[in-house]
Amino acid sequence: MIMISVMKVVTETKLSKEAAADSDAVRQLDKGEVVEVIEAPVEEGKTKRAKVVAIKDGAAGYVTVTDDAGAVFLREGGKMFKVVKETIMTECFDLEEDASENKVAARKLKVGELVEVREYPKKEEKSGLTRMRCKAKTDGRLGWATTLGNVGAVFLEVA
Repeated sequence: MIMISVMKVVTETKLSKEAAADSDAVRQLDKGEVVEVIEAPVEEGKTKRAKVVAIKDGAAGYVTVTDDAGAVFLREGGKMFKVVKETIMTECFDLEEDASENKVAARKLKVGELVEVREYPKKEEKSGLTRMRCKAKTDGRLGWATTLGNVGAVFLEVA
């Protein structure tokens, strides 16, 4: 069984092209962003750097996990999301398809509720919404929930 390790960014940091810390930037990683670790962190003195892929856009490169001064940039986590604005969980990714017959009724996700990621957020082209497949911690229900609205409203964020 392959274990996929994900980490969340706790301090904004640079995603670099190469393993060296002074390498050119691919882009900035924002606080709260989730990355998949594809090569375990390597220590160089007290600094730990890992090869990662950003979940939100697939950008790949190297990032500092902790530096020689003890600053922490990434922590284990990123599999749990918290509802910050009430939204619904539907059976299908596509909202139009979900509205058709023979579908399980949508379930309302309340503020403060936790969900576990099954598929990381991706954009639904028809509506412009960003949605993810998740499992509600309260009742175990699986479905699709909107994480980001088409005008920027945040519904779920990394817990």
